Amino acid sequence: MSEMRKLIDLVEDAQINSYLDRLKVAETQEEFDSILKEAELYEAPGMVDKIKKGARNLGLGTLATMGMMGAPDVKADPDADINP
Repeated sequence: MSEMRKLIDLVEDAQINSYLDRLKVAETQEEFDSILKEAELYEAPGMVDKIKKGARNLGLGTLATMGMMGAPDVKADPDADINP
């Protein structure tokens, strides 16, 4: 592998990790979707696919899947009875 390819891979990994770090701390579906939309705007399609795959692999599957489907924001119901 050429030195240039190694450098490109290193930069891509850093970009992907940056997005994944932000996705990990996203508190709402809206925030999660916003981060993915930003990636779609600024990154190549292949990078966005790697970011979404990385999110699923990190256990952010529900948010990642809902983000890809365009699902509405999911919020906890504070009045829900935890122990029925």
